[in-house]
Amino acid sequence: MIRLRRSSGPSLRRNANRSMARASSRSRPAEILLVPLLVPPLGAILMFLLPVLQSSIAAGLSTSAVPNLTDRAPTWSDLTSRILQTPTGTKLAEEANLRSRGLGPPHVDATLRLFDSTAATEEDVRVTFYRDAAGWCPYCQKVWVYLEEKRVPYKCRTVPLNAYGDKPAWYTRLVDGGALPAIELDGKVITESLDIIRLLEDQFPDFGP
Repeated sequence: MIRLRRSSGPSLRRNANRSMARASSRSRPAEILLVPLLVPPLGAILMFLLPVLQSSIAAGLSTSAVPNLTDRAPTWSDLTSRILQTPTGTKLAEEANLRSRGLGPPHVDATLRLFDSTAATEEDVRVTFYRDAAGWCPYCQKVWVYLEEKRVPYKCRTVPLNAYGDKPAWYTRLVDGGALPAIELDGKVITESLDIIRLLEDQFPDFGP
């Protein structure tokens, strides 16, 4: 507790400043004492290093005896092989094989959707769908869901949104301003999701539900 003697004017202010300075100087050692707590205890460091030191001593202080942890790490090919041996890995590999032929369930990495191997070939596909590469643009998703529900065969090409960088020159030449989504139907480019859906509904009335 800081006690101030009765005084007035400059004398009162000087006494108050001296008292505050003394109180501040007394509190500094407590702050300094907190610093060693941030340093790991020496015992913990020795316990961590002890197994390595013991193996080095047993091998005649040879540094080559210290195990090299990187040598024990599996390679990417080993990890891939192990994953493919699991039920999940087998299923993913089967889906990737179907996806390469335009079949199987929808997937963000699919570049061709035929839905039924007997219904169309890649040469018969009339629609090319341009959507965002990230797969989260709601306007692109609207057209995407429509194509999947109607099972209209289509090719898919992805373009980055403005948030992920500039659009490629080939796309800005194809679509004025680089708008997404867009489709190319029989060589004609259409933008705006609702306009795209209306056009697809007119061109493919017998597809889907």
